Amino acid sequence: MLIVAFVIMMDEIHEAFSDYCLEMPLIILEDDDAAVRMVMTGTHTAPFQGISPTGRKVRWEVLAHIKFKDGLIEEQETFRDWMELMSQLQWPASTH
Repeated sequence: MLIVAFVIMMDEIHEAFSDYCLEMPLIILEDDDAAVRMVMTGTHTAPFQGISPTGRKVRWEVLAHIKFKDGLIEEQETFRDWMELMSQLQWPASTH
């Protein structure tokens, strides 16, 4: 079920940010654990989370802790600051 939600979210991101790019500048592996720092960038060219396209270039970071078992992902925790992304899109919209 979590995989389906992840795929849906990534589809929405790819559709909303036309030049979406994901970089992983830091990956730390130890035994069956991995810590990953991801930097995502893109230009907001289609609706995203109810926000009309702004044309703004955005950048946000995600941290993930991944546990493996028998070479497969057993557990994943992802930490993201959605408010950082939303503030770059200037959400909520100013009422002035």
